[in-house]
Amino acid sequence: MELGTRARQEGKVIDLATYGGSALMLASNFCVATQDVDAVTKGSQETIARLAEDIARARNWPRDWLDDGVRTYLSPNIHGLLEHHALLRAYPFA
Repeated sequence: MELGTRARQEGKVIDLATYGGSALMLASNFCVATQDVDAVTKGSQETIARLAEDIARARNWPRDWLDDGVRTYLSPNIHGLLEHHALLRAYPFA
């Protein structure tokens, strides 16, 4: 939520896809803790990385709490890739 709020304050819109344990936590009622958020953004990663680092500093979290390493396993050449991504929720929603 805070990531979206900070982006909106800068007049930016971010499109972020989550994977792994964090995606399962968002899509279900799992109460399992995860150490990071595996996520990939569409477009430039610079704004997301900067905002995530600001949040990490403010909350005393590890700098790599938002991990885009899953990008390695995603190929833009897969036919129909966009159809496999579904919008779960839009933040901030106010």
